[in-house]
Amino acid sequence: MRNITKLLYFLMLTALLLDLSACRSKKRALRRKAKLKTTTTTTKTTNQNSSSNAQFLTKKEIESVIKAAKSYLGTPYKYGGTTRLGMDCSGLMHTSFKAINKSVPRRAQDQSTMGKEVKIKEIEIGDWVFFTDTRLGKGITHVGIVTEIKDIRSQIKFIHSSTKLGVVENNLYSEYYIKTFVKAVRPCI
Repeated sequence: MRNITKLLYFLMLTALLLDLSACRSKKRALRRKAKLKTTTTTTKTTNQNSSSNAQFLTKKEIESVIKAAKSYLGTPYKYGGTTRLGMDCSGLMHTSFKAINKSVPRRAQDQSTMGKEVKIKEIEIGDWVFFTDTRLGKGITHVGIVTEIKDIRSQIKFIHSSTKLGVVENNLYSEYYIKTFVKAVRPCI
């Protein structure tokens, strides 16, 4: 009888712990979802309250940034990298903007707040495109810069540093990127 009581106590305690851990996971998921909404709201507010010194890029500046970014084509991916030995997506942006003596934050999440959010049908060359990693349920995790627009509804090329292929150009409308697309921003630096 004593062993049965101990077994029942153990099973109840295990069930309680499992229930509490599931609750914690659900709370974490809800916090992540709320954080993503807060990030979007903060972005819109930041865009409206940009510093008076910040300005949109000129056509010449955009061309220089894209030329600098394209000079890294084929560079392998390296988390935290900012050199030809290896580069991540936000590092590519950070390094490319040095070509016009402009400083941008090092993280894609921070870069996403630097400008005016534009609709996909309003995207122009030089705009930044931001993506999320749906597997991890995170906010903005990836960034690229638009390099060419052949058809606003089907072919918008952007350059970025892919974890598998390094610095490459891809079509925003490719199956993977259109699914993970979060927003486009016209940079104001």
